[in-house]
This record gives sequence, C-alpha cells and structure tokens, in this order.
Amino acid sequence: AYLWWQWIKAGEVQSLQEIAEREGLDKPQVTRRVRLAFLSPNLIGPILDGLQPAGLSLKTLTREIDLPLDWADQEELFTSLT
Repeated sequence: AYLWWQWIKAGEVQSLQEIAEREGLDKPQVTRRVRLAFLSPNLIGPILDGLQPAGLSLKTLTREIDLPLDWADQEELFTSLT
C-alpha cells in the first residue's frame, strides 16, 4: 500500500486502475488495500512484529471492517479485536 501511494504521489501512475493492471489485481482489491497506507504507526509496528490481535488479518482490514482514517479511531477499533 505504501509503495502504491508513493507511485500516486510521484505521478508514476495516474489511477488505481493502472496500479491494478501493473500488479495483476482487480481495481476493487487495490482500492481496499491502498487504505492500508494510512494505518496508524502505533498499529504497524505490532503487525510487523507479528503481535497483532488474533482477529486481525488482511481480510479483516480490507473487507470486514470500515477502517477509519483517524488513527485514534483505528487504535480503538483494534483494541476491540483482541
């Protein structure tokens, strides 16, 4: 997601559809996943360390919850997943 966001900011791609074509995904998958570029830093560390709540998965993040953009709201939501 971060790489894709960098492509967008740098003007390397013009749309999520272009990312989807580059990555061999469909646009809805890219749309759901690009939101992860805005995940709270307080959540990224534990995820990268494998310490995320048991109920947290890519599917949870991209399909099962409406991920808020506000980091405090994200952190509160993740606390409820434990």
